Amino acid sequence: MDSKIFAQLEAEVPAIEDLRRSSGAVALSIGVFHHGRIIYTRHFGRRNIEFPDPPNDDTVYFLASVSKCISTCAVACLVADGVLDWDTPFHHYLQAFIRADDDFGNQATLRDLACHRTGLSQATFWWGQMEGESLLNTAQLVQQASYLRTIAPFRTSFNYSNWNYFLIHAIVEQATGKPFGEVVNELLFGPLGLKNTTFDTPAKTHNSALSHAVRNDGTASKIPMNSLDSSTGLSACLGAKSTITEMLRFFSAFVSAYTYQKEHKVDTTPKSPFQQLRHILEPQIQVKEESPSSYCMGIYRTKLPGVLSCASLNAQLVGPKIPFFGVNNAGTEVFHHSGNLPGAFGSYILVPETQSGVICLTNSTPLFDPTDFAAQIALGVLLGERKPDNLMALGKLATTSQIAWYEKVNKYLNNKRSSVRPSVPLPLYAGKYSNRAGNFVLVVTPTTTGLRITIEGSFKTSYDLEPLDGDTFCWVADRDREVCRGMFPYPFPPFHTVKFWVRESWVDRLIWHTDMTGKPDIFRRVGEMHGGKL
Repeated sequence: MDSKIFAQLEAEVPAIEDLRRSSGAVALSIGVFHHGRIIYTRHFGRRNIEFPDPPNDDTVYFLASVSKCISTCAVACLVADGVLDWDTPFHHYLQAFIRADDDFGNQATLRDLACHRTGLSQATFWWGQMEGESLLNTAQLVQQASYLRTIAPFRTSFNYSNWNYFLIHAIVEQATGKPFGEVVNELLFGPLGLKNTTFDTPAKTHNSALSHAVRNDGTASKIPMNSLDSSTGLSACLGAKSTITEMLRFFSAFVSAYTYQKEHKVDTTPKSPFQQLRHILEPQIQVKEESPSSYCMGIYRTKLPGVLSCASLNAQLVGPKIPFFGVNNAGTEVFHHSGNLPGAFGSYILVPETQSGVICLTNSTPLFDPTDFAAQIALGVLLGERKPDNLMALGKLATTSQIAWYEKVNKYLNNKRSSVRPSVPLPLYAGKYSNRAGNFVLVVTPTTTGLRITIEGSFKTSYDLEPLDGDTFCWVADRDREVCRGMFPYPFPPFHTVKFWVRESWVDRLIWHTDMTGKPDIFRRVGEMHGGKL
């Protein structure tokens, strides 16, 4: 049987390579386990665009949001040991989190955080924007979370936000007194014998898939990558690094342990570090009304047939044309997740019923997500599903859609542009402007033609603004420039405008709509004559 499946997977190599090339991804690795055994790995492209060396079974990739399931497994071990509890309000563990004015602040638990039902906005602006640079440390992330707006009712709707896992990271470190990566290594990676998997900085090796960004024309260049280690506060959400073979070993052991615990109605598995997997894989919140997909804790669960691209960039790019998977396997339960990070995309799909799984990783910000489509091709082989005939066409549609995002932003800006000049000379806008938490300061300086915004303490993140309409300034959208500076594709026109509040030559604040899921952010002037005449 394995030899037959191997041959069928090999027959799909040209299709997977076509997807990789079309997306612009520099490297791609895919692996399959079936009936609990690793049966297939295949590698494409280059680890580094500047050299011909291909990836292999031991190439280290960033895992992005594939990290979330691993993080919840570590939390489950701490719950089993009595260190944490799924259903205790998390502010009991994290005294630095001070927020008593809503249900999230008073009632939210680790379970709520892990399944994204807190209602928190995405608010990606605060933790990183360009060049792989961290903008807030762990303590500042916790402080900022105390001020974040909720955009959905608490516990009644699914709203994916990385902030939930930033808080999990901080809770684990507070409860154990250890760095997050050390905790996960002691509880999971060490017992599983995974030597090339870490939430911290991997051991120095030439066998790493370096991060890249793909331009509109399909060419690529290397980009800096945030370490996403324990010191950044971002590990639990995005920070795992591993190889294709070690992820196959991890998820094969994960599925095996879950099957044992489910069949025996227990929370442990002999000779396995995994605990409480029935809790982790229990659906907690429906992704959408009338959807066969729910979110568990760190992982999606779909009862086939359904859409397996929930967390992939492809879902945004293709919309209702995204493939519907599993018509020949109605009722089969699959668990899955995608990861999207500047310079690192990945997807995995698990089928406990057959002890099977597919992992696919790449090292690029691509024109569309090839790991999503490639993983579904491989899963189709395992489950006897015919792959969609139009995946390449969908990839091209997704590419066109992503490029069009930036064209729409510039059209929006052109429609807003007027001949009304700024109401005060450019030097009067100069100064420092702070967020509500007082831990994130924008520095505005005049240039020959407009203004420049930098972040205090940052050496890499900057925006050059030009006048748009009176006291509103803008920065022109340019996908090639943005992704090559390590930014994630972000199709939100108002993000490209900054409005200053000026009254009788008093410049008091600036308003920047940084989060498409929330309201505009207000940064008030600090320092010299706060709120006064400059």
